[in-house]
Amino acid sequence: MKKTPSLIIVLVSTLGLLSTIIARTMGVTDPLNNAVSTFKYFTVQSNLIVVFYFWILFSLNPNNKKFDNAIGAVVLYITVTFIVFALFLEPTWAPKGIELVGSIINHYITPILAISFLIYFKSDYSFKFKTIPFWLVYPLIYLIYVIIHGSLTSNYLYPFFEIDEIGISRFILNSAALLVLFGFLSCGFVFIFKKRVRE
Repeated sequence: MKKTPSLIIVLVSTLGLLSTIIARTMGVTDPLNNAVSTFKYFTVQSNLIVVFYFWILFSLNPNNKKFDNAIGAVVLYITVTFIVFALFLEPTWAPKGIELVGSIINHYITPILAISFLIYFKSDYSFKFKTIPFWLVYPLIYLIYVIIHGSLTSNYLYPFFEIDEIGISRFILNSAALLVLFGFLSCGFVFIFKKRVRE
């Protein structure tokens, strides 16, 4: 029952990623380097996680529940991608052509599909609070990566992380706010799905 929607999510998200990569390689002197550098962004990484997870889900026997709990982390990451872009990044960015297609898919369509999948199959999932620390490992690692990358290149990837422009205090505040968002959504996922499974 989950195979068809899983495959749809894989295909749609892959289309979004390919559109983004192609857009970044058009009209540049070093297309390979530009394509590779695309993968340092959280948006691309969270969409890749979606592709890998739902491909695994599509490939598995329907009775295999080994990766059920991981969907909480997958949907968490892509949901944050959606929220942060919609609230903070979209007003500052105006992509065109194929880049616009990739942006719409990566930031809106894929998150909506992943969230809808989790809601539709809600009775199959029950998350626990003890798994939240594991869900938060990747965001913490990514934040450390941003700091290291910025220290070496003076490029902190996102405007709300640009220490040279916003200052260290604002950087710490923004980082803490994002981690709180991850934590708040994680707790919400656990609370909502534990409650619904019991009903």
